[in-house]
Amino acid sequence: MQRPELLLVDDDVALLTAIAENLEEAGFHVARAASAEIALLLIKEGVPFEIMVTDVVLPGALDGFALAHLARVFLPRLAIIYTTGFVEVARLRSPGAVYGDVLAKPYRIDALIMAVRATCAAPRKVLRGSAEPLRSVLGALPRPGDADVTGHR
Repeated sequence: MQRPELLLVDDDVALLTAIAENLEEAGFHVARAASAEIALLLIKEGVPFEIMVTDVVLPGALDGFALAHLARVFLPRLAIIYTTGFVEVARLRSPGAVYGDVLAKPYRIDALIMAVRATCAAPRKVLRGSAEPLRSVLGALPRPGDADVTGHR
């Protein structure tokens, strides 16, 4: 079985490196991008990414939602997983966003690996239209002060 191509986008280089190493150990080919602009360059080069895991808040002109929208122009079947440490910002920016699962930071690496595997296993189709599923996921994210998946506040 061929290993899925995954694009990981996060401006925190230490976090990007740690997550990429864990995803590679889990069996994924991982390309790393520290900005939306670098991610778009990789996509435009024609790498056949199956899934993109992107932070929502990124430096520069594009956030993770805008990146996902542009990435879908080149890869219409690209699956998206968003990560964010700024849940309220993500809620404000999410209207009209490309559908994708959302993981709130801090998250456990096994939660990300499970989400990536589930996303890769899901049927591939071109997803267009309403952002309601994304908004419903964002609405279910913990609010500041809620316990994270490890039980910490």
